[in-house]
Amino acid sequence: MSYQPLISSSEHDAMVDWRIRQIDNKDALRRFLDKDRVLCAYALGDLEEPYWSKSEFYGAESGGRLRGVALFYAGFTPSILTYFGEPEGLRAMRSLVMRRGPVHYILDAASFRAVHGWYRHSNMEKVWRMVVPRAQFRPRGLKKVQRLRWDYAVTLRTMLGSNGDAPAIDPETLQQGVFYGVTDGVQLISVAGTHVVAPGEGVGAVGYVFTAPEHRGKGYATACTAAVTKELLDMGLHTVVLNVAQTNPSAIHVYERLGFRKYCALVEGDGAPR
Repeated sequence: MSYQPLISSSEHDAMVDWRIRQIDNKDALRRFLDKDRVLCAYALGDLEEPYWSKSEFYGAESGGRLRGVALFYAGFTPSILTYFGEPEGLRAMRSLVMRRGPVHYILDAASFRAVHGWYRHSNMEKVWRMVVPRAQFRPRGLKKVQRLRWDYAVTLRTMLGSNGDAPAIDPETLQQGVFYGVTDGVQLISVAGTHVVAPGEGVGAVGYVFTAPEHRGKGYATACTAAVTKELLDMGLHTVVLNVAQTNPSAIHVYERLGFRKYCALVEGDGAPR
């Protein structure tokens, strides 16, 4: 593995046998993350550009083996923290994680328990990671949608502003991703897109699903999500996932009708160091 030393010897001694180092070797990361492709889908996608240059991976090694990987993704503000592996490895990274300041975390339950006392929490919610096997995908409403290109960036920023996703939308995001929408003949009223499209890693992540409140209940979100998912699967991406709040049964129902199934529970929120 290609590691860069990160912590001092005194910090290392305090961690007993844990070694915490930065990893820039994609093959080493891929071998570890491939053990659970659905849970690690976003991180696998971040091994490709344009995500790789915004990503920092750190490994927790013990007994000569890599036992945990943390990812800080700087494509958003604050940066996104995710972790995969043994929770003790994340605990050993405390000084590193605290030096990074505020984060938006997306963690499994065990990893969340490891960091819970480190932060003052806000906007916290439980989400489902869902995945759609190709054989179970059931597209619906595709005739209602149209492909959205770069020139929809301003419209989408305005539309998604109330949903908290607006800062991430720019022409480059639309060009590099897969976005579909529904219009009422004049205005865009529903949309779905992607957070990650990584053909080399076989990974896609659906997101930005939103319908204007006055147009809900008409199948538009289903149609947009179906169109995005279909294109990702048609590209040959064999791991297509999304996250959805556990408190949003209507969205969960939409995704299940398309063939998505619940895979695991995650905790998402904002953390400010105590």
